[in-house]
Amino acid sequence: METSQDAGVETTVAAGAGVPQERKIPLRTPNFNFDSLPDRWFADNLVATSIVNALHLLFPDGERFFIRSVNHYKGSVGDDAELVKAIRDFAGQEGRHGYEHERVFAKMREQGYPVDAFLKVFKGFAFDFIEKRSPHALRLATTAGVEHFTATLGRVALDTDLLTNMDPAMADLLRWHALEEIEHQDVAFDVLQRVNPSLALRGAGLAFAGLMVFPFWLGGSVYLIGTKARSIDDLRSRTGKNPYKMIPWRKLGKAVVDYLKPGFTPGEAGDDIRIAKTRAWYMKRQEAARTAKAA
Repeated sequence: METSQDAGVETTVAAGAGVPQERKIPLRTPNFNFDSLPDRWFADNLVATSIVNALHLLFPDGERFFIRSVNHYKGSVGDDAELVKAIRDFAGQEGRHGYEHERVFAKMREQGYPVDAFLKVFKGFAFDFIEKRSPHALRLATTAGVEHFTATLGRVALDTDLLTNMDPAMADLLRWHALEEIEHQDVAFDVLQRVNPSLALRGAGLAFAGLMVFPFWLGGSVYLIGTKARSIDDLRSRTGKNPYKMIPWRKLGKAVVDYLKPGFTPGEAGDDIRIAKTRAWYMKRQEAARTAKAA
């Protein structure tokens, strides 16, 4: 059942505001429908679609890893009731993300993508092998690093026209996910700062995150493209749009540099505005869905 924590969201916030002082990590039930999702839902482009589809494949098990990594230290921050609640709400949001992205898996299987073969390799190496051999502190630092990157990707999604070039169902999924990544971006980092604020550990976690995420993301993208491409024409955009030019690559690079600065804290100017606007969009979307269901 949808919670009421978004009720009364202020849509007017101070320009330049960063992460809200009061933690608000609402738990939502978005009810996406992927029944009509086309095979090439991103700019009618096989390559662009496959790149994001590969990211879908990483999310559910990756987010369960994040939950395990943060929950391991819940007892270490027991004197901070606000942070304990944030950890619980973080787990709730991440768990829901995994559920919704696994619903995309079902559609991908229907479309002929070899989802399960990829997942078997990914789970076996990343979690059954690497995670079990990694110290808990590194797991937490890795989670904090990935959360910083996903929040940055969330800002890119909300600030550019990437989502307008996607099928509406997928655009809604990614807009909702982007909102929640920004809402809970500071949880893993704050836990890390409480249990081990070492800058070296933070950097090691970011490096480990890159080594774990990007090879599988790239490999998954190539794998998915290979299962669908039949000629060089399949690799071209049918709409003439180039989705790669929509991505602010410098912003992504700057996010890595900023994260490694000693005084770094999660969030950036404008996050309050992004959150408020996207919460308002979500409330309007849910209200429209309820009205359509009642009609």
